[in-house]
Amino acid sequence: MACQIRKPGQPGQAPATGDPKVTRGTGAKPSATVAQQMTATVTIKAIDAKVPSVTVLTDDGRTASFKVDDKKNLTGLKAGDKVEITYTQAFVVSVK
Repeated sequence: MACQIRKPGQPGQAPATGDPKVTRGTGAKPSATVAQQMTATVTIKAIDAKVPSVTVLTDDGRTASFKVDDKKNLTGLKAGDKVEITYTQAFVVSVK
């Protein structure tokens, strides 16, 4: 999930990063969710305003797609723009 997209140097909230956070699961035990906010400078490959989502190319050549938290974050952006994207990376752990 992308929570912020902005052009490098654009005024606004500073990019958020931090240590991973662990949240205990509410279902069968043991379970948990591990999440971390990360920021990267990427190039936009495609924008889907209907979802809304964005597909980007990272500096190391990988392609990734992110659902966008707020459609307003896509305003004024187009394919080819270099942007800073702040996103949440998460996974769920459960043991059976």
